Amino acid sequence: ESEKLYKFRFNNLKNGLNSIRISDDNMAFSATIKNQPFDGQIIDTNTSFTIQVNQEVKIKKSGMTIRLISLSRDSRCEDPLDKFSCMHDPKTYITFQMSAPKYTPESMTIQKPQTEIAGGVFHDFPFSIEEIEPSPQKNKVIGQSKYKVTMKVH
Repeated sequence: ESEKLYKFRFNNLKNGLNSIRISDDNMAFSATIKNQPFDGQIIDTNTSFTIQVNQEVKIKKSGMTIRLISLSRDSRCEDPLDKFSCMHDPKTYITFQMSAPKYTPESMTIQKPQTEIAGGVFHDFPFSIEEIEPSPQKNKVIGQSKYKVTMKVH
């Protein structure tokens, strides 16, 4: 097999476009790639933010991106301190997609007790989940699009 040398050329074009050209002495291949702009909130570290299902938040300094995927098994009570109507341990499971430069994106599910702040770590990025809204109401199901999660990356 011959040892051909290929030339790679990347061009950063305007308006979010990039091109790549791969060539040798006999032929060339070119393609244009359109970068998708980030369409979410950009937040500072240690700042609380609210995210909804299918929304993304980027942490300014680290480049970490958080996408809220879903909330499930929501067993919160109207009044978690009322031990007669709330005899179980009320909690909600929250699933995120997290990514950051130098790390493979990962999905993770965090169990959030109703009356406590929950925490987690994505590689070097600790975060806390402070609150879930709306508050539960008896005999009413909350649709995924109605949930709001308040959290912070530390």
